[in-house]
Amino acid sequence: MPDSIKRAFEAYCSFCKYYGEYIPVYFVLGFFVDIIVERWWDQFLNIPWPDEIAMSLGAYALGHSERVRMQRRTIMRYVNLSFVLAVLDMCSRAKLLFPNEFSLVSAGLATQEELLLYFQSAPFQLSACYVEPCLWAQDIVSQMRMEGSINSDRSVELLCKQIAEFRSGLGSILCYNLISVPLVYTQVAILTVYSYTISSLFAWQFLDPNKSVMGDEVDLYVPIFGLLRFFFYMGWIKVAESLINPFGEDQDDFDIDKIVERNLQARTNERL
Repeated sequence: MPDSIKRAFEAYCSFCKYYGEYIPVYFVLGFFVDIIVERWWDQFLNIPWPDEIAMSLGAYALGHSERVRMQRRTIMRYVNLSFVLAVLDMCSRAKLLFPNEFSLVSAGLATQEELLLYFQSAPFQLSACYVEPCLWAQDIVSQMRMEGSINSDRSVELLCKQIAEFRSGLGSILCYNLISVPLVYTQVAILTVYSYTISSLFAWQFLDPNKSVMGDEVDLYVPIFGLLRFFFYMGWIKVAESLINPFGEDQDDFDIDKIVERNLQARTNERL
């Protein structure tokens, strides 16, 4: 290789080393990962759990007759049905667990008559109609108050409030699924990391130590700290990519299928 080409290559490598540090990797990647992780954790915190409703039913819905027991368990079944109908719109694991409406019947979440009533009240299977089973549950609470199984209006208010809060949690995670991180922000973060990586391929080249450019008297054959920085940045961006959709089928995504199975066990509690 002619000496002039070597000198030009060394100058270009020094150019990449100097100006590559101006790429705002820390700034862009830091904010991007912070947003993704915060959304990921907030979505998990907003997942509603039926435990408080089950505990309140055991405390406020008194009676040991078969009718009262069936009413309590029906309320829990409707709450779990609402949860499943909500996550079916956004979670692929839930779709594998309940591929069609007949699987809801076989799982004991609904009867055929209830499914027919649901589809009649949910034109075009709109996602907002997951609220319908919660309304059924509140109707049963009101019915139990009229029958005397629940002995105070305050108990009815607390139970209806907890069912409404359960629905609110479902609405929150559906909003996260509806409004995702802007695609352009993801593209900017990925472009920043890969641009820095490409410039570093030239910046970390082992140059002629006898002809240092721009004051680079020390040049290592293996850029140890540069490689560490590369691993940190790539690991950082891969973490964000794996957490950006927590309702998928990846290993790090939420185990919605296990949550559904766990919630189904709550309605078989001995106190219900």
